[in-house]
Amino acid sequence: MITSTSRNYKMLLLSWALSARIAILDPTLTLSTPPRTTAYVGMDAMSHAMESYVSKGANPLTEIFSLKSIELLHANMREAVKNGKNLEARTNMLLGSLLAGVSMANARLGNVHSLAHSLGGQFDVPHGLACAMLLPIVMEFNLDYSLEKFKKAAEAMGKDVSGLSARDAALKSVRAIEELCRDLGIPKDLSEYKISKSAIPQLVNDAVIFPVNPRPTTKEDLARLFEKVI
Repeated sequence: MITSTSRNYKMLLLSWALSARIAILDPTLTLSTPPRTTAYVGMDAMSHAMESYVSKGANPLTEIFSLKSIELLHANMREAVKNGKNLEARTNMLLGSLLAGVSMANARLGNVHSLAHSLGGQFDVPHGLACAMLLPIVMEFNLDYSLEKFKKAAEAMGKDVSGLSARDAALKSVRAIEELCRDLGIPKDLSEYKISKSAIPQLVNDAVIFPVNPRPTTKEDLARLFEKVI
């Protein structure tokens, strides 16, 4: 990620020439990560997993990776934030992040990251914080376009969906993420950043619409999503 300070804009550089041939994932290197940072990066990984899972670009392989990532991250994030020295929780978080990264790189992402990149570029909102706040909002926005997958996501997070309608079962995944954010101390909005609603047009202008988001999205949709956190 590169931030253009002259434009207040975040952008990506993508090339195989920038990719490592080997990545060594050592959970002991994460043991000293502060709780807030752990929560932010954990929710960023969760947004990678969830968005790539319901992406129009998903395939059977990426779906396996992302669904397992959702399970691992949800089951271990609270403990990793509460007790950062828990090596098992840290290991599972790292594995979940890896699986989400593989899925994301192939299936791509959606509205959560579209909005988060714009907020980060314009107002320096931490990326993981933005993703955490936006994830349940965007999930609910996308809900009716991927009911079965959101149902499976709810089950991966340990929710009992037996006897529920397809929509109510899918909605359980949204509530599970809301509960997780609450337990991690993630605020519901960006009021502490004092961002005026007058900034929304520019935020929308800087937001890239990802075509793989499950629900077709307009600039007007993005504006309404921004309004929910500003």
